[in-house]
Amino acid sequence: MKNSPTLEPKQADSESKSRSFLSGLLSSKIVRIGGTLCCLWLIARNVDATRILHTMQNARMDLILVGWLVTCCVMIFATAEWGIIVRSIKRIGWGELSIIFLRMLAPSVVLPAGIGGEAVRIYQISRHLGAANATAAAAFARMSSAFAMAILAFAGATRVHASWSGVALASCAAYMLATFAIWSVAFYPDDLVEKFVAWLNGWNKKFVSTTIVPFVLAIHEIGKKKSAVFMSLAASLLGWGTNFAALQLFAVAVGAVVPWYFFAVALPLSLISTFAPFVLGGIGVREGILMAILMQSGISSEQAGVIALLVDIQMVPFMVLSALAWLIPQKQDSVPPTS
Repeated sequence: MKNSPTLEPKQADSESKSRSFLSGLLSSKIVRIGGTLCCLWLIARNVDATRILHTMQNARMDLILVGWLVTCCVMIFATAEWGIIVRSIKRIGWGELSIIFLRMLAPSVVLPAGIGGEAVRIYQISRHLGAANATAAAAFARMSSAFAMAILAFAGATRVHASWSGVALASCAAYMLATFAIWSVAFYPDDLVEKFVAWLNGWNKKFVSTTIVPFVLAIHEIGKKKSAVFMSLAASLLGWGTNFAALQLFAVAVGAVVPWYFFAVALPLSLISTFAPFVLGGIGVREGILMAILMQSGISSEQAGVIALLVDIQMVPFMVLSALAWLIPQKQDSVPPTS
């Protein structure tokens, strides 16, 4: 009994060290590289390399090029989804907004969950809007895109008929409700927002009062501009719908017919895989999830593998444009980035 007070802190310290070791191990580069290679090996052993090469050789390049042209329309809608929100705060030309959007594409693809791209466009547009409004506009565009994807994923899940369709429907419904709950924060009534801001200010923390509070108020102000909000959501819906059309063209190019709703269910799940701590940017897990779902539509594993590869390289031409966009000088404005 006398030893118990000294044993408990030692046990707690041991458990804390074990958790830290496990967390560090999962996020280490060696484990992530090994996890990525393992996932790719699992995919490779379940497909016939010869048939993969044959499928790629017989792919219709004209349809792949059309798919890339349709992806250009996706980029236009994605620019509009964010630009509409920005222009509701300050009238900035669409040309400059397009250049900023192009600049963010390469970092968005390279880093998981688009973190790098968001940092780029927030910094670039903060020269015009200030930090709080720039961050709020980017966050609102993200919420709009996530909610639109959730709506289409739920609609797609209702059309999928497979052994796992019930799980997919429940998951998509939960995802839609979660994104709606986050998206609707901007529409809270003024008195509730004032109470929340007063509670935040009660913390007496400089970071909260200078960063969090202005961000909350900026999000709330955007929520009051209903026409801009719904136009942004419409652009998001059109963007995702057009993206599914581009992916269908890629499927037809390799001789497969995949209904849009399989892509609607597969893409959200494959995007979530980018957060997997044991692989690099979700590589291997993302392709495996996409292939597994697409094969439920009746196509072969080789066709699904080539489609997954085309999805991976879909953004390559736009990464080149993203690099070229940095050569275009940006206009300066009087608003400092830290305001």
